[in-house]
Amino acid sequence: MRHLAFLALALASGCSLSSDSSDLDFGDAYTVPESAPVSVSGDSLRVTVSYGGGCAAHTFELRTREADSREVWLVHDANGDTCEALLTERLAFPIAARPGVLITPAGQRRSVD
Repeated sequence: MRHLAFLALALASGCSLSSDSSDLDFGDAYTVPESAPVSVSGDSLRVTVSYGGGCAAHTFELRTREADSREVWLVHDANGDTCEALLTERLAFPIAARPGVLITPAGQRRSVD
């Protein structure tokens, strides 16, 4: 109920919703290396992620706050993988509109190049 009240208050006051990452679900643990670019190539968002695993297939899903939002983040599903190898991979996600910011689990707001 508090979330609905907050949403109504934000909309009524003309304020934008918080960019705080604490209200986002990132799924299982992962990082976006600071040295790796977050970019758009054609109609795909490209991002490098690192995570622990090695014994099961991992999936990532691109999410936005709302349909026309320029803020995006990834939700990671490790599928119960408890292995501890450090895996790093470059992912591509189809996008309809160019996002401006990727929010990471560490709360960083990475500009999309």
